[in-house]
Amino acid sequence: MPTDIPILGNETEVLKELTRQCQAGMNEGVSAKVAGRSARIQEIHDTIYQRVDRDVKERWWEQTPVSTARLASEVWEAIKDEDWVLCHGSLSGWERRLWDMSDPARWVAGGGGTGAGVAMGAALAFRGTGKVCVSIQNDGDLLYTAGSLWTVSHHELPMLIVMLNNRSYYQDVGHQTAITNLRERSLETVGVGVDLTGPDTDFGMLARSFGIYGEGPIIELADIQPALQRGVEVVKNQGKPAVIDTVTQPR
Repeated sequence: MPTDIPILGNETEVLKELTRQCQAGMNEGVSAKVAGRSARIQEIHDTIYQRVDRDVKERWWEQTPVSTARLASEVWEAIKDEDWVLCHGSLSGWERRLWDMSDPARWVAGGGGTGAGVAMGAALAFRGTGKVCVSIQNDGDLLYTAGSLWTVSHHELPMLIVMLNNRSYYQDVGHQTAITNLRERSLETVGVGVDLTGPDTDFGMLARSFGIYGEGPIIELADIQPALQRGVEVVKNQGKPAVIDTVTQPR
C-alpha cells in the first residue's frame, strides 16, 4: 500500500512513541477535549463493569456446577492483589469482562487446543519475575497432552492451572446441533463421541501423579475460593505449579 512514512519496528514500541509525539503536540484546547472524552469513556466502562458484575451475582452465581461467569469472578478474587499474568485460556470471555485487563502485558494468548504448550512457554519466560502465571485449561485439551504435566513438574514451572472441566468436548455439541437442525435431522445422537463422563477424569489426582499440587474435582461452590487461594500460595511462595480441577457448566 502507498505509505507516507514507512516504519520498520516493534509495533508496541512504535505506538508508544507515536502516542508520546501526539501528546507532546497537543495544545490546551485539544488536551481539554481529550481529558473530557477520557472521563466519559471511563464512566461508560465503569457502568458496564458494574452491570456485568451485578448480572453475574443475580443470574449465574448459584449455578451448580459452577458457571464460567462465577469461576472467572472467583479466579479474579484470588489473583487481583497479585502481580498476575493470564498465560493462556478463556472462561467464555468472562475474564475480559470481570478482570482489570487494562495492561496488555497481563495477557499472553487465548483460545484452545494449544493451551498447555503456550502456557508452559509463558510460565517459563516469567519464571523468577514474581508474577503469578494463570492458565485456564480445557479438560479435553489437556487429555490430548496429559504428558505436558510431566514437563511442568520436571521444570517446576510456577503456574496456577485452573481446569475448565465441563466433562465434554462441548464446543462440538453446539456445532453438531447447528448442523443437525440445518439438515433437519434428529437431535437424538448429538453429543455422541464428545462426552467425557464414565469415567470422570480426576485432574487433581492426575496432577499429583506427576508430583504437582492438585485439588479437585471441585463441585461445591463454597470450595472453589479456598482451593484457588491455596493454589496461588503454592505458585507464589513455593515457585511450583498447582492444578485446581473445577467442574463447570457446559459453555
